[in-house]
Amino acid sequence: DDTTAIFESKSALPKAFAVTSWEGAASEDAARQYVVKNIESLTDIPPIIEGIEGRHGAPGNTPVEITDFGSNRVEIKSTLNSPHIIVLTDNFANGWTAYVDNKKTAIFRANATVRSVYVPEGGHTIVFIYRPWAFVLPLVPAALAFLYISFLFINKGKSAEV
Repeated sequence: DDTTAIFESKSALPKAFAVTSWEGAASEDAARQYVVKNIESLTDIPPIIEGIEGRHGAPGNTPVEITDFGSNRVEIKSTLNSPHIIVLTDNFANGWTAYVDNKKTAIFRANATVRSVYVPEGGHTIVFIYRPWAFVLPLVPAALAFLYISFLFINKGKSAEV
């Protein structure tokens, strides 16, 4: 049977959203326990954010605008009248850097597995950029080798002119 089925989860979180209320987690283990305990209701309760104190503002999620989405760069626009957390439901991983209005900011793990950033009140542009050291470090020896060979080539040309 070559039947294809498409399912829609009515309880899935959006790709990115803002919250003004969240729970704080002292550790990754505490965040995991919270998520496991509340797995059936994660769309209805505030997210748990590791490494930041909790805040209790207005309940619910506020939509934000994703203006650019690629494998190495995500740009989000938000406008809220109170401090908020932007949650991007992509996996949390080393190598990501976040900027709010071109100023580097900390990335916090939300719900034990996704990325989030703290954003002050007002209109802001949030950018996530992926630059893994695993990719950058191997380029250093190659760049040094290129410079060394270029230096040798330039010096060989100078010695031939004499």
